[in-house]
Amino acid sequence: MRNTRPFLLQSSGGWLLVLFIVSAMPCAAQRESEFLGVRSWQGNLRLKANHAGTNSAGGGTDTWDFQWSADLQFKLDEFVAGGQYWRGKFTGGSAAVRHKNVYSAGNCTITTTLTGQGLPTDPEFFLYVGPGNNYALAVSGHSIPASVTATTVCSGQTAVQTNNRPEGWFASDLHRNVVFALPVAGLDLIGGGRFPIGLPMPLFTMLLGAAPTLLADVSWEFRGAASPLEVIVEPRGYDNWRPEAAMDEATPGNDISVKATLRHEDGSPPSENERAQKFEFELTNVSKEPGITMNYPLAGKAKNTLDLQFDETRNGGLPVILHGPGQAESFGLPHETASILVSAYDWGAWGEIKVTAVLRDGRRIVGYLKGEKNHTPVRLPKRASDSFIADGWKTSKGASSAPDNDDKEKEPQGEAGCDGDGLTVYEEYRGFIENGAHIEGNVDKKDFFILNLIGGDAEPGIWLFTDITQLEVHKDLKEDELSQEDTQINANCDKCPQRVAQHGVYMEEIEDLSGGVTSIRPYGNFLTRGRPGLTRSIAMQPRMAAGSMTNPNNLSNLDKPLLYDVSVAHELSHSVGLDHHGEGDSDRYFELIIPENPANTLGRAYIAGPGGNPVTLLDEATGVDAIGRLYGAYLSAGEYIQGRLDSGSPLDSESQLNLETAALTLNYQVGLPSRQHSGAVECVMRYSYASMYPKQQSPDEAFYLVPPGTEPLGFQLCDTAEGTGINKDPRTPQPRYFGAAANRGTCRKDVCVNDAIPPRKAN
Repeated sequence: MRNTRPFLLQSSGGWLLVLFIVSAMPCAAQRESEFLGVRSWQGNLRLKANHAGTNSAGGGTDTWDFQWSADLQFKLDEFVAGGQYWRGKFTGGSAAVRHKNVYSAGNCTITTTLTGQGLPTDPEFFLYVGPGNNYALAVSGHSIPASVTATTVCSGQTAVQTNNRPEGWFASDLHRNVVFALPVAGLDLIGGGRFPIGLPMPLFTMLLGAAPTLLADVSWEFRGAASPLEVIVEPRGYDNWRPEAAMDEATPGNDISVKATLRHEDGSPPSENERAQKFEFELTNVSKEPGITMNYPLAGKAKNTLDLQFDETRNGGLPVILHGPGQAESFGLPHETASILVSAYDWGAWGEIKVTAVLRDGRRIVGYLKGEKNHTPVRLPKRASDSFIADGWKTSKGASSAPDNDDKEKEPQGEAGCDGDGLTVYEEYRGFIENGAHIEGNVDKKDFFILNLIGGDAEPGIWLFTDITQLEVHKDLKEDELSQEDTQINANCDKCPQRVAQHGVYMEEIEDLSGGVTSIRPYGNFLTRGRPGLTRSIAMQPRMAAGSMTNPNNLSNLDKPLLYDVSVAHELSHSVGLDHHGEGDSDRYFELIIPENPANTLGRAYIAGPGGNPVTLLDEATGVDAIGRLYGAYLSAGEYIQGRLDSGSPLDSESQLNLETAALTLNYQVGLPSRQHSGAVECVMRYSYASMYPKQQSPDEAFYLVPPGTEPLGFQLCDTAEGTGINKDPRTPQPRYFGAAANRGTCRKDVCVNDAIPPRKAN
């Protein structure tokens, strides 16, 4: 029980009605504490009195009729902690007084009337609580505007005096020792009774005898407006938390602890009786995106399960009961705080948590995010109302202003109008599984995905492709991370912001293949430049197998070992919109016509083209006709055959036939102007296999033979269609293959990985 101390309140305008709490009840301190938690009061004060009578004394008689009434609303919103009282004003209603007194003595009669009505002008109203279990009231400055008229009639003479003044309307013998018990429950103070009231002066100043006793009916109602209770929701690490998943939809990844606190709006704790019976936790509007990332597990195996849940094991040490993956409640003695762990099952999970405190009196208070009253339920992770992405992640990536469906990466710059990589900011935030680990997309750079079924032999070529395109290349995908049947990299999407079904590509090795082949599907019934989504497959010959990549006779010895890597980069480039510098180069067969040939009508050795007509093959370095060298090689082959016969170890018939055929039949790849071999020689998209090219402005069909080791290998992407190096004009004896074909040869400006951008027709 608390100690009491006297409290006196003086007022120059009237008297005070005071309530003190004084109690020896075991629960007194508890009740007092609850009331002292109230921060304001409002209610009504009513008064009614009606008295009439006669009083005689000292030779005179008073005949009087007095009426008082008041029905006033008040608000007490100033709390004085040291005195445990509230002070306030009357805010509405009206008070009225009507007094009349007739005084007769000798030959004189004095009639006095007083009338007044209105809202009290300056009064203050007080409520005192404690120490103890009682209360008291007080009013100070209880005056209203009034008019007083006094009429005196003596021996036929009449005098009238009228004045206006404030007049008291409420007086009582209630004081600080008149107290009332606090209610057993609740915060409403309702009371009243008949109390003696003071005499209206100066109406009785002429009475010399005893004054009458007047009673008034007084009632009041105080409605406690305690600082309202509220529930504050505080997710730990909220500013920077983002969901993380395990490697399957059934196993939780990371957690966020959510704490709820019941308190008054002014920050004060609830009283014992105000504590919560329980806190209810509910996950709402939770995402159910397939899988755990955009590509894992593969479509068809991915499950649409709740991405945020209350995990039973993770919450095993907390006083909460789970009623399912999205329903839980706290338990125990009445409490003012409770916590729960929310577990993530998806890298792009989103949802909301609603926390409701259920009070002992049945009230339900829904919680809001600390510092944001309108934020209820609380969004998980911390994000904008129109976003599924954690604010902290966006901030860390410099993408705070980017909408979830944004796909506008400009780097690296490529084809005009082909911004983005087909993946929205949300998809890059949710991320992908590569080589068994989670990765994110690059919001500033275009992403490209490769399923490399070739293995280490293709790695250097992929590195070269990455270097020349400057794309964000993800090359370590496994077969359960990108399907060969459908290479879509973002297939796991239900309600996620998505622009297009974006694809990766896969590379495979084929034993009997010579070189490399990128298979592009038609688009709109016509052949087009490549896109990842139009690329059926990229096939390569084995690195060390026989084929065009292992017999590049015209490359230098330094370039020959790198041809396979350049070819990998070349084929990958087809899948992102790059094309050859032209089309039409091909192998052509020539025949050495020896003098002994019955069809020879020239009487000398010569070279015949496919139609049988003579052609001239010239050494590029000297301009000399190469027929002498070629015919000499044929004669040397004959001498070798004869020498083996003379030595007694003749060649078998098949070997001899092959040697004779090779000497007589010549196979060359002809590089024509503005075809595959044309344009900038530094570019990986230019062919480097030609062994001859046609002589320009020749009256007869003539070709220059390419000297071995002089055909350059490109390691870059070109940004000009003009010929460089061996293709530059002018050149001696002439440019080999000239500039690229029309609308070709600016490969750096043709890169496009976005499946949302329609491809250009192949030309």
